[in-house]
Amino acid sequence: MERNRRTAGIAGAFALAIAFAGGCNISTEGALGTVDFTPNNCGRVDGCDFASGLGLGGTTQVQISGINGASTAAIDLASGDPEIIAVTPIADVGGRPTWELYGMGEGRGRLMAVDRDNVEVDFIDVDVFRPARLTMKPFLGNAVGPVDDPVYDERWTVNAGERVVMLVTPVASDDEPLIGRHQYVPFIEVEEFDSYINDTDQLPEGTLDFTASAGEYTLAFTDNNSASSISIVIVAEAVSN
Repeated sequence: MERNRRTAGIAGAFALAIAFAGGCNISTEGALGTVDFTPNNCGRVDGCDFASGLGLGGTTQVQISGINGASTAAIDLASGDPEIIAVTPIADVGGRPTWELYGMGEGRGRLMAVDRDNVEVDFIDVDVFRPARLTMKPFLGNAVGPVDDPVYDERWTVNAGERVVMLVTPVASDDEPLIGRHQYVPFIEVEEFDSYINDTDQLPEGTLDFTASAGEYTLAFTDNNSASSISIVIVAEAVSN
């Protein structure tokens, strides 16, 4: 049983990785018209866009491309405001140079493309926001909600015995989702629910993948970097034939 659960979890994680990588990412043209900046693997399955803003404590990958045939072979990325955004080179993704962007502090930070002499050739400004709140976004399966609950932040109803995947999602004050992968501290209040989670390794990433028996289950996620948290109730209802 445990082996089947683990196998299902690995398959689920692989499918989610493909989904996160395959969203419709939107490039932002640099202010000087030389370089396109494209976020990738930003924690959003619907695609990444710097216009959405980066969540405080969140990370996203960044790749660049030259506009009108401009070469980016010797171009590096750097932060003009390291107290707001940190930029780190990481291993190539898809055979292309890639950097990781981290939301260090609230505000507007400059992401710069620089040549080997550290001369700025283009830039974009990236807004970093402290999430106004966290919410759950259904990704797979039949999850209905959220509805108000007198004690918890959100109440969701699912079909018992059916696989459901939900994603913890930080949103701005206008309820628009922010980009950025975050690390969460999960807390499962009902111990029985732990046995219904298909892959517990995904919980710190905010991915809740479960197949639950009928019942009511409560849990919470906390992002210590932004001091954001969410508590939820999941009601798994038996499906009548």
